[in-house]
Amino acid sequence: MTTRWPVVFVTTLCCLLPLATAVFGGVVSGNEWRKLSPGERKAYVIGVVDGWQPVDAVIEERARKLPVGVFALVVSCVQSRSMTGEQMFALVEKYMAAHPEEWHKSMAYLVYFAMVGGCK
Repeated sequence: MTTRWPVVFVTTLCCLLPLATAVFGGVVSGNEWRKLSPGERKAYVIGVVDGWQPVDAVIEERARKLPVGVFALVVSCVQSRSMTGEQMFALVEKYMAAHPEEWHKSMAYLVYFAMVGGCK
């Protein structure tokens, strides 16, 4: 039973995050992110990617096939390439410039796809 706690924790967290976002009004769209200063945008990107690291750390190998396992790709890429915040920010800026049709979407979603594209 103790080996299942990470999966239960992450699943619970993923279920509660939308509720917390609805209560606190916190989803940042790409349009809102673009209005921030360059330093704020960079801090946002670093914070999003940094937030995925503890999620990845508690996922057991067999759970990486679950939807929450998608973070492992980005985290391992960032760590293996020793990416700086500036590099991550550059990948996201490039993605945003190439995909203005997606600016209405959640910025965390856009950061994920920018990072995955940059990690190929």
